[in-house]
Amino acid sequence: MEATVVGVSLGGDRAVALSELGDYVLLELFTDEPEVHDVLRGHFDEHPLGNEIIRNVTQGTTMEFYIQDYCTKAIARRYLNGY
Repeated sequence: MEATVVGVSLGGDRAVALSELGDYVLLELFTDEPEVHDVLRGHFDEHPLGNEIIRNVTQGTTMEFYIQDYCTKAIARRYLNGY
């Protein structure tokens, strides 16, 4: 399943992606920083939490993330602002 990055925090340590199911995915970044509109491929339909290796289809790379949670748009905005 794919998800599209819809926001990256100013510090570059957090990102939010919107899955094909309409879930906002809260990501803590360990390696390379994705860019807004990058398409990520992973098991988002299974709602995994914790460490995940995800393919960045747009950049052609593999990235390591920690999936914090799945949430609403309002919570995703607060997450990017550090709350």
